[in-house]
Amino acid sequence: MKILHLNSYYIRSGLYTNLYDLQVKDGQEIKVFVPVLTHYQKPDYELGKYADIVPDFTPLDRYFCPVKNRKMYADARRLYKDFECDLVHSHTLFTNGYLAYKMKREYGREYIVAVRDTDVNDFFKKQIWLRRLGNKILKEAKYVVFLSESYRKCVIHDFVKAPLRDEIKRKSVVIPNGIDAFWINHARGSCKKRSPDMENRIRLICVGTLYKRKNMGMVVRASKELILRGFDVSLLIVGPVVDHDIYDEVTKEKFVTYLPKQPEKELLKLYARNDIFVLPSVTETFGLVYAEALTQGVPVIYTRGQGFDEQFPDGEVGYAVNCFDPIEIADKILEIKKNYEDISKNCINGYKKFDWTDISRKYNKLYQMATGIR
Repeated sequence: MKILHLNSYYIRSGLYTNLYDLQVKDGQEIKVFVPVLTHYQKPDYELGKYADIVPDFTPLDRYFCPVKNRKMYADARRLYKDFECDLVHSHTLFTNGYLAYKMKREYGREYIVAVRDTDVNDFFKKQIWLRRLGNKILKEAKYVVFLSESYRKCVIHDFVKAPLRDEIKRKSVVIPNGIDAFWINHARGSCKKRSPDMENRIRLICVGTLYKRKNMGMVVRASKELILRGFDVSLLIVGPVVDHDIYDEVTKEKFVTYLPKQPEKELLKLYARNDIFVLPSVTETFGLVYAEALTQGVPVIYTRGQGFDEQFPDGEVGYAVNCFDPIEIADKILEIKKNYEDISKNCINGYKKFDWTDISRKYNKLYQMATGIR
């Protein structure tokens, strides 16, 4: 089978290399179109021979979608005019989905399209004039992929026109992102045990970039609430600093320890030393860090209605919370504490759904359904 991937985010992360390499290994012929800024920074990971990096738009073009889209489509047509693909896989709804939509209209090529955090929180919510286009792209897609059930519900209920809702729901599937093989290969073999001092002591860990969207100040507020209730709380924050005001805010507290971004092997040790992972992001496409924590048997606190929500029933591997409510965050931390070993065991059993090998099989099945090719 020949698949044309449209993925303008591939240059930012090596995440999809896991999927593409598996597809090549399975005998698929793939091409990956990666439109980027004219002055892009080459990543430090191997992109694969299947990737075509095309510097074809400027920062200013980002504010004029029609201009940006025309440039990208012209390059895609030029590069793949002789690539008779069986299916186009668009990895975003608006930026890449428009190209897939145009290819179907011009060449009759079927496509599947994924809906991501930027599609929901930047395009659908903020750029209302683009909602009509978004609905057109969804309608013409053979299948629509959501990273979580919560995003599927949100998009269909809030942004899809009423006459289209049943159709989009019928042809939509939930396929999460996978985590790097390092975490699968270094997963704990058994649950974390409740430490003797856990009756009064709570060791929290938060891994992510320090900036507004990650909402780490709310973790500090929840920690203060637990301290007021008589608990001995420590909070470890790990990650690069983008917003120095947030860094100053969270690190001034005596119970907070900060570490810059750490290698994966060091993160293993840090997860082993701490009890609960807490990251109530304001928005989150999926949140690989939650899945990585699960591999170490560490229960998680995540935001209700965002990317990781509804990957599991509430309470199974942790709890969803209102990201702006420190009282609820503190309460849910205590709920995990009550049933710690059982929840940790669920984490060990649950992380396997984020293995790229399994995810690749799901995509292959979806491709077969979309094309009729076995």
